[in-house]
Amino acid sequence: MLNRFGDIDVSFKRLSPIYGYRSEAVVPIETALAPIEPQINQLSNYIKLAKQYCHFPSEHGLTHDESAAIYIYTMEWGGTTLYVVLNSALRSENRQALKIWFPYLKLFDIALDKLPTVKEVVWRGVPLDIGKNFTKNQIVTWWSVSSCSSSVSVIKNFLGNASNTTLFLVEAVNGKKISGYTQYENENEIILRMGSQFHVKSDSLDQSNGSHVVHLIEIDNKSEQTIVPNLNEMHLTAESSDKKSIDTSTRGDTSLQNQLTPLKANYTTQATWSQPQNRLSIQRGTITCPHCSRPNIIEEINNKEGIIITCMHESCKKTFQQLDCPHCTRPIVWNDANYQEGQVVTCCYENCNKTFQQLTCPHCSGSNIWKDANYKSGKTVTCAYESCKRAFEQINCPHCFGSKVWENADYNTGQTVTCSYENCRKTFQQLNCPHCSDSIIWSDADYNEGEIVTCIYESCKKTFQQLNCSHCSGSNIWKDANYIPGNLVTCAYENCKKTFEQLNCPHCSRTNTWKNANYNHGKVITCCYENCKKTFQQLNCPHCLRSNVWENANYNTGQTVTCFYESCKKKFQQLNCAHCSGSIIWKDADYNEGKDVTCVYDCCKKAFQQLSCPHCSGSLIWENADYNPGKIVTCVYEKCKKTFQQLNCPHCSRSNIWENANYNSGKVVTCIYETCKKTFQQLNCPHCFGSNLWKNANYNSGKVVTCVYEKCKKTFHQLNCPHCSGSNIWENADYNPGKSVTCVYEGCQKTFQQLNCPHCLGSIIWKNDDYNQGKVVTCCYAACKKTFQQLNCPHCSGSNIWKNANYNSGKIVTCVYEGCQKIFQQLNCPHCAGSMVWKDANYNEGKIVICIHENCKKTFQQLNCPHCSGSNIWKSANYNSGKVVSCSYESCKKTFEQLNCPHCSSSIIWKNANYNHGKVVTCCYESCKKTFQQLNCPHCLGSIIWENANYNQGKIVTCCYAVCKKTFQQLNCPHCSGSIMWKNANYNEGKVGTCIYDSCKKAFQQLNCPHCSGSLIWKEANYKEGRVVTCMYETCKKTFQQLNCPHCFGSNIWKNADYKPGVVVTCIYDSCKKAFQQVNCPHCFGSLVWKNSDHREGIAVTCVYENCKKTFKS
Repeated sequence: MLNRFGDIDVSFKRLSPIYGYRSEAVVPIETALAPIEPQINQLSNYIKLAKQYCHFPSEHGLTHDESAAIYIYTMEWGGTTLYVVLNSALRSENRQALKIWFPYLKLFDIALDKLPTVKEVVWRGVPLDIGKNFTKNQIVTWWSVSSCSSSVSVIKNFLGNASNTTLFLVEAVNGKKISGYTQYENENEIILRMGSQFHVKSDSLDQSNGSHVVHLIEIDNKSEQTIVPNLNEMHLTAESSDKKSIDTSTRGDTSLQNQLTPLKANYTTQATWSQPQNRLSIQRGTITCPHCSRPNIIEEINNKEGIIITCMHESCKKTFQQLDCPHCTRPIVWNDANYQEGQVVTCCYENCNKTFQQLTCPHCSGSNIWKDANYKSGKTVTCAYESCKRAFEQINCPHCFGSKVWENADYNTGQTVTCSYENCRKTFQQLNCPHCSDSIIWSDADYNEGEIVTCIYESCKKTFQQLNCSHCSGSNIWKDANYIPGNLVTCAYENCKKTFEQLNCPHCSRTNTWKNANYNHGKVITCCYENCKKTFQQLNCPHCLRSNVWENANYNTGQTVTCFYESCKKKFQQLNCAHCSGSIIWKDADYNEGKDVTCVYDCCKKAFQQLSCPHCSGSLIWENADYNPGKIVTCVYEKCKKTFQQLNCPHCSRSNIWENANYNSGKVVTCIYETCKKTFQQLNCPHCFGSNLWKNANYNSGKVVTCVYEKCKKTFHQLNCPHCSGSNIWENADYNPGKSVTCVYEGCQKTFQQLNCPHCLGSIIWKNDDYNQGKVVTCCYAACKKTFQQLNCPHCSGSNIWKNANYNSGKIVTCVYEGCQKIFQQLNCPHCAGSMVWKDANYNEGKIVICIHENCKKTFQQLNCPHCSGSNIWKSANYNSGKVVSCSYESCKKTFEQLNCPHCSSSIIWKNANYNHGKVVTCCYESCKKTFQQLNCPHCLGSIIWENANYNQGKIVTCCYAVCKKTFQQLNCPHCSGSIMWKNANYNEGKVGTCIYDSCKKAFQQLNCPHCSGSLIWKEANYKEGRVVTCMYETCKKTFQQLNCPHCFGSNIWKNADYKPGVVVTCIYDSCKKAFQQVNCPHCFGSLVWKNSDHREGIAVTCVYENCKKTFKS
């Protein structure tokens, strides 16, 4: 890229010098450049811009046109930029063509004459590999105007990162500083006039990237003294931190050693000074000018020792200085008037050669002499003159060696000082070592307060630290170098005693100060300097108190920190209060993330919480302390945004992290720390999100939880899905154990069931949703193994528990919940174990039940034993109501009977098994009270019901079941009511029957009325066949007669009661049809039968009955 600093003539041509422009008259810039306008398009416009923006008025006395002449030279507008066209002409062999430039060169030259001349190292550079063209002791002439910079970084910025470049280090002695007059003031530009000659100090120095450094010295007849050493003697690497180079004139360049190190006088004494001697002035008399050798008259009142003297002779007018050596009293003269007060002076006389120092008091102008040369620059001086005795301070500029004086002794060591001399104006810093009092100088003003300083003097080499108070600017010294950056500092000065804090930026090393002492350790700091503005963090170790710095500002508060220092390496933790930003330290590193923290500062005392993201380590703060452990956290940092979960172990308080946010609340957690490994459980309240902890891991999922927080105290339920472990929450505490649950998580949606054991409260899970309510459950926990039963109320869904497992399915249940108290019934299918519920409690025991579950649909029957309430199941639905049942439970085995009312279906129980089949039954339920009869078929045992109670005992019954259809007869004993069956239907009415039951064995007789079919019973068995019988039923009262055939025993009925005793009767049964005769004894009414029909009328008959035996005729 085209630039002034690289516009270098590399041809080594020999040209004739240019002098003619000096005799040109001074004209306005427009006139001076008028001849050039054909060569530069729109030059008049650039002239206007230059006059508009140039530095005017000028403190150096430049006219408007002179200032514009310099400004337009530095302007850039392309290939016809003025300096390009001018320098091309100056390097041309056609010297006559230069005449059109004479008016401008005159204006430019007199402008430079008025500017300060500098004697310092300057830099140029060219992106060409020409270093080898320059050899040691070669003389080089640059015919054009040469732009240089006092900053090597400016040149390097123009060169970029290119290799094979050439950098020129020039020791200028007649440079002109134009930095305040250019278009680009930050380029620190210095002009070397056209035709400047240079001596090549040494062969070029080769760099590692193929570049070269050429060391040139401007040739000046007045002086051959060099400013910097030979390049070959320069170190190419930075020194260690203990011997840090102070000068930064290369501004970060590590390829060259800094040129100026802290200046050190050749002191021979320690911190104690000799008393300054008073040398009031040079006495009235004459001093010989060293230039013209003529005498100069000196007036005592105006001229003091060491001041600059200008020769009084018009033909000379040169300057010089003179001091008298305090040892030999002979005068020492500086021909070039370049003596600077405070410097060590060595007497120039061979037989003396002693050293001393001198300062002029700014108050009384008295000359103060240190005969032993032990004055320490920067230390407060008390004038040696009794008539004065005032204090002042003084430092010599390390650049121009000019003396800078603080008349009020208000210089603060360590502060940046700007040289007061117009031709210098450079900055530097200075400190006096508190051990040896010697002055340490940073010529590039790159000392940073607070850093540990090692005294540069070999006889000392001790360390210390220094800070300037941000209130009074007073210099605070730590002689033992035990200042800790970031710590609160109380100013040591009695008239101040204010506090402040300070840190050095790890990037630019400069000091950042908190005047109000409101720096908060651990917070991200942005360096306050505009050309830095980088961020960092800092903490002081609470163990060794040393400063730990994170240069990349990647410290995350709350994390455990191991002190960086090898001699410490102890751990600690730190947080900044979210409210007041105050730094809170856990010296023993026992802070646990996520726990509530109360600020330790009395002015705050507010609570907050903090977590470090396990993904990016970023610190997350809950200012209102409303973080709830266990909840999923999304990192707030844009570059992260990942989720995680965290809990604090209630035993050791340490933080357990789930990086993948896969913690499921309610699950038993084992602390991850080897020294703990204890278990606990945790839930977040769905109302206030507060974290509820079970330290003993004795929370049982599914149980109603009351939030522990006083401001909440609301209830809820929670279960962990056994499939995905996801936590399912019932915010209204309306979960009912035992009910089938569908997991709420989209990626799962599987079903399961859960109960809490009423004995140990342990949570029992049916992962496959195969729990059947009402079944006896055995607790799965080895420490319990007790049994219980459970049902969910179909009305309110509340879970009803039988802790002793004494629930009997089929029994009517009244819900235990006060707000419900409704009744229902329940059975478990014996085939699929599925639970069936009768919400209206209208299940009737003994009835055949069809399983409601689609995958079953099988039938069964069930009865509850009236003795033990145990549920008796007939899996094949082959129970026949009315039959005597023996309870299936070993602990019972008692008998009972049961019928279902055909009207209301309700179950009627005979606990003592004293139901008699065939007897009229009145339903026991108040809402029914209807009658019916029932028999069990002796063939198939099927229950046959007469819903209208119109069964007549003794009548032949045909089984109603299609698979049977067999006949039988039945009578109930009138004595014991026991049911007597004739399986083959071979009972004959009217015959004397003996009860079959051993406990009875009594006789009776029975007939069915042929009119109403009502059963007529002769309990005493005193019915006499053939006698006219009147039906006892009020609704009948009709008469009939009856005989039993002596052949087949079949009952022959005369419905109209028209049978005549003694008449031959033919049996009505087709299977018999035999004849017989019968009469009734007139004495006992006993029936006498002639099976062969051989009875004759009129013949005497003896009664056959033992209790009669009387005779009669018929």
